[in-house]
Amino acid sequence: MSKRLGLMLSYVFILILVTYLAADALSFHNQLSTFITSYLDNDQTYFFVFTILLVPIFLFHHIPYLKPEYFLRMRQRIRYYIFRKVMLDSLQVAGVIFISFIWGGLTMGLHPEFSLSYFRYFLQVFLFMATSFLLYHAIYALVHKHFIAILILLSGHIAFLIAVVSISFTFIFEEQQFQQNIRLFSIIYLSCLFMISLAILVLTTKNKESYI
Repeated sequence: MSKRLGLMLSYVFILILVTYLAADALSFHNQLSTFITSYLDNDQTYFFVFTILLVPIFLFHHIPYLKPEYFLRMRQRIRYYIFRKVMLDSLQVAGVIFISFIWGGLTMGLHPEFSLSYFRYFLQVFLFMATSFLLYHAIYALVHKHFIAILILLSGHIAFLIAVVSISFTFIFEEQQFQQNIRLFSIIYLSCLFMISLAILVLTTKNKESYI
């Protein structure tokens, strides 16, 4: 299977999944904004559902640029290439997910209405994707194995979600405060990941002559 076809099938699967969720949402409400909010304003969606969906996307987006035949041609602009790829890939995936939610909701008959919160939700999806892609490339730059990078990112995100939900569930009994606590820890976690991944990429690509 070609990478382009695999990536296209991954995006089609996301559209089908979201359309199914929209059909299920009709049992509870008929508002598109409520449907989008229930998933895109939920940290569990990001760290579990989106993380799993990213696995095939990472595989089909992967370019082995650390191999000598690639790296030697772009040695002087490797950091620019990585950061540009992170931004473009993140924007593409965030766009597919957000459009899938709108298309799926409208297809299933959810009532459309304009909301400024849509821009915030898109930005949230984009920032999560950008941080995840940046972390993936940072790990790949360290270990030179994209399968290991995917495994570490997958296990890290899910382990964080399990830990923060368990801690919040143990000590917090009010639903709103429970969600706020998860959101706070998620912001701190992603911010730290972003800065650490950025530092790793800068350091590992600085003055490198070649990679194995």
